[in-house]
Amino acid sequence: MVVAAVLLAAGMAVAAVGGCTGGTAQEVRIGTLGDERWELLVGDPDGMRGRAGFDGADGMLFDHGAEVDPEAIVYVMDGVAFPLDIAWFDGDGLLVGIASMATCPAEPCPHYASPGPFRWAVEAPVGAFTDLPPAARLELAS
Repeated sequence: MVVAAVLLAAGMAVAAVGGCTGGTAQEVRIGTLGDERWELLVGDPDGMRGRAGFDGADGMLFDHGAEVDPEAIVYVMDGVAFPLDIAWFDGDGLLVGIASMATCPAEPCPHYASPGPFRWAVEAPVGAFTDLPPAARLELAS
């Protein structure tokens, strides 16, 4: 499965790894990242594809329901008009890694994979994760 700043299913791979839980991109979850409060759009299968921005939110959250193998789900920027940063978090909310993702005007587009197993991914404007310490934690309000 490929997640394109969005989730793209390659066949039935989404079902095999549990997919990305959540509602429409307009649904918002509140959480803390490090020691800052974040408003996060809940990512749908199109993620940031075709969007002009985050509609006032701090980023977009993708919840895979459980930790997944980083080779099973990757992110790609086709159809996204502006660069993004991405941070991956494990099942306990601990930071796994961060990457900067460039726009992709023509395929094939690069794939961005977490450096380790992860449950959550957060896409945000470039530079949003610059001050996150290596031991940062994502905590989501119920």
